Amino acid sequence: VSRRSAKVQRIATMDRDFQEAIQGQAVAIQLDTDIDVSRGSVLSDPAAQPVVARTIEARFVWLSETPFDKRGSYLLRTATDLLPVTNLEIKSLLDLETLAIHPATDCKVNDIAIANIALGRASAIDRFSEAPETGSFMLVDAITGATIAGGVVTAASPDAKLGDNVFVLTRAMLGRGL
Repeated sequence: VSRRSAKVQRIATMDRDFQEAIQGQAVAIQLDTDIDVSRGSVLSDPAAQPVVARTIEARFVWLSETPFDKRGSYLLRTATDLLPVTNLEIKSLLDLETLAIHPATDCKVNDIAIANIALGRASAIDRFSEAPETGSFMLVDAITGATIAGGVVTAASPDAKLGDNVFVLTRAMLGRGL
């Protein structure tokens, strides 16, 4: 996530230039500044920038026959990125018949869960209500690659700046031992 600014100088295809591009068009974008922008990158209007988040609150439907496992390894696939999930905390379940929310820490197939999800790195993520294209996701089992849940982002917390006196402990570090 570079957070750098540039102006679009040209939007081109093989045979002509365009004033604007629409979803589904294959175009090359030439900027006035040298920035690496490739497939999956998020370009935004400076007035409507996405949140660069490492933590999101979400609602999702658990699709897998295998229940949620706190020790499982999960990936979060957005429209533009694939991110490691460092922590997935189920807070509650939504009862579709009554629309009541009940505290919970686990979920199983067809449950609608409300959860906090911590990501292994920051990514441009929006609230679904503001931008459905960048506010929806799939949870993927990191070992099998199977889709296990589909959901929407209800809140995205901006990436906090880490100071010099902050130590980030990762699963990989724990696996190697301190």
